[in-house]
Amino acid sequence: MPPVLFTASCLAVSPLIEKTGPVMYCFTPGYVPPSGSYAFSPGVNAGDQVRAFFRYFRERHWTRIAVINTTDATGQANARGFQTNLAQPENKGLNLVASESMGLADISVAAQLERVKAGQPDVLYLGMSGQAFGTVLRGMNDAGLDVPIATSTANMSYAQMQQYQQILPKDVLFSGMRGMSMATTPNGPIRTAQALYFDAFRTIGVRPDGLTQSPWDPAWIVVGALRHLGVDAKAAQLRDYIENLHGWPGINGDYDFRNGDQRGIEENGVVVYRWDSGKLDFVPTSGPGGAAMK
Repeated sequence: MPPVLFTASCLAVSPLIEKTGPVMYCFTPGYVPPSGSYAFSPGVNAGDQVRAFFRYFRERHWTRIAVINTTDATGQANARGFQTNLAQPENKGLNLVASESMGLADISVAAQLERVKAGQPDVLYLGMSGQAFGTVLRGMNDAGLDVPIATSTANMSYAQMQQYQQILPKDVLFSGMRGMSMATTPNGPIRTAQALYFDAFRTIGVRPDGLTQSPWDPAWIVVGALRHLGVDAKAAQLRDYIENLHGWPGINGDYDFRNGDQRGIEENGVVVYRWDSGKLDFVPTSGPGGAAMK
């Protein structure tokens, strides 16, 4: 059972295993496996992440939205999620004032940012991670464009955020998973799972972030399957076990795979986080699904 780390890699491998196995657990939520296949994906898909952001935007009366996506598989998934959610009735008051794209290796996005700036957005959504994310941040700093930015959990890296500290706009928001913090989780099985997670990383002196939380629940799901079925389990047995798993409390919420989405967790697994430059930390600024905090 191989883990795969990037959307493009998952898309390349998936035709080889979707119908016959072995089971593949892709470690990026950008990949959308076919229902009933031997492929699974962690966390919340791009469309549900955008849905949580849109709810967050509506509640803050941010109606003018700009977006920059990369041209790779991850950016295309983000673009589809954006268009799908804009078409929903609850989002009819949101306006897309600029839609731009960039290549992963582009070293400047000055032209794109000029068009974004002309649109006078309330918020700019960035559908990329890593080097491309840094390129846009530097471009915004050079252009004097200081509007809130929203981006995915893929950028929730302490090392990355501290590297960009001097060029960050005032508000940087992330569609992170519930497992990034215990602050919004009441006592119960999910909080117990989160405590185990944070304690495990504390013992090895590592501060967990978005890059470490993504594979945590999938790893425990697979371990549980092998404990139940035995290490000699066939691919079909392993797939069927996961597809029928429900009521399983992970760090990101209660999992239920029976709807055929191959990931078991939906919009309510998302919490919007804000980077606190003073604390150098990701701080929850919404409840599950992007709802206002109670």
